[in-house]
Amino acid sequence: MTAQNQSMDYRKKGLLVLAGIALFLILFTALASFLDLDRKVTALFYSQERGFFLAEKQPWLWMYHQGTLPGVLFLVGGLCLWFGGYFYSGLIKWRKYMLLVFLTGVISSGVLINGVLKPYWGRPRPVEITEFGGEWQYHNVFDPGDPGKGQSFPSGHAAMGFAFVPLLFFRKKSRAAFAVGVASLGFGVLMGATRVVQGAHFLTDVTWSGGINLFVAAALYFFILKIPEKEEPDPDRKASVVKKLVFATIFVILAFSVSSSYFTRRPIFETFKKDLTIRPYVQELVVHTDFEPVHVEARYAPGEASRLLVDSKGFGVPSLDLDVHPDSRRIGNAQHIYISIGIHGKYVEMNHSLTVILPQSLENRVKVRFETDEKSQ
Repeated sequence: MTAQNQSMDYRKKGLLVLAGIALFLILFTALASFLDLDRKVTALFYSQERGFFLAEKQPWLWMYHQGTLPGVLFLVGGLCLWFGGYFYSGLIKWRKYMLLVFLTGVISSGVLINGVLKPYWGRPRPVEITEFGGEWQYHNVFDPGDPGKGQSFPSGHAAMGFAFVPLLFFRKKSRAAFAVGVASLGFGVLMGATRVVQGAHFLTDVTWSGGINLFVAAALYFFILKIPEKEEPDPDRKASVVKKLVFATIFVILAFSVSSSYFTRRPIFETFKKDLTIRPYVQELVVHTDFEPVHVEARYAPGEASRLLVDSKGFGVPSLDLDVHPDSRRIGNAQHIYISIGIHGKYVEMNHSLTVILPQSLENRVKVRFETDEKSQ
């Protein structure tokens, strides 16, 4: 077989692999949507009395806090070994494979999943939808919501659990590495199960995390890096000082690019709830804020408990954290509630809406009034 025919053969194989991955994800998602598997599977780990009763249990809690560490170390190790290939001849034959490891993690987990899909797809998490004690409506994967209003799809934790899938393409280079890659799929499944058990993601969220990792790895392997087609450089060939400096610069830029992904802004949409107790003497409910809400609403609804909702929307860095601090006191026949919002981290374009929900039986007895304190002006 000529080199050209061999190249075409690898490309056809690559297209078949990519088509197979995409077809599986689409068909699985369609089946899950038809059978409502996302909510049915999630319901196995939820009760109205205890919520997601395994969320704070072991080993799920440990997996949540420490489960991404192996994937992070794997990606950093791949970057270091790729860089070392320009200084140590014994590593040259592994250079493209290590680049495959690193780029798969950066593109799939860093860019596609955490940088694009999660913040902009707008799919609420299980814990955020009405069926499981939340305030938002359920969206399936094929029905994107408002950007920032939920970051369930796909799962970032599961993506790091599946960080080892590039090892599945090591079969010709190292059967041992390939075997580790097959075994590590179990770790990705375990990480995905953790997020489902905790009510943080649906079954399809974690499935797509694994599929995206595999799709990106295959695209890099067959079409970008073209590992099956091209031979590695001569191991005896030494890199010049200039080349070492060039690749050292590339190394620093790549490392900075990975770390800087944590400081880019993303859509924020958070809903905070506070249950209210309306005393028999109360004739007026006054809600004070130290910020200017963009929208306020008082709603009386049958069968509803008294509560306050604060919707916060805008853009911020991934470390942005919003806290609602409510305080209540009585003045005559009026109950005053003071709401302040603490924002931790850099943010822009943040705005907040307030909604007071009261039972319909209070509609003719309790009036609701909103006030903004002068200090916020």
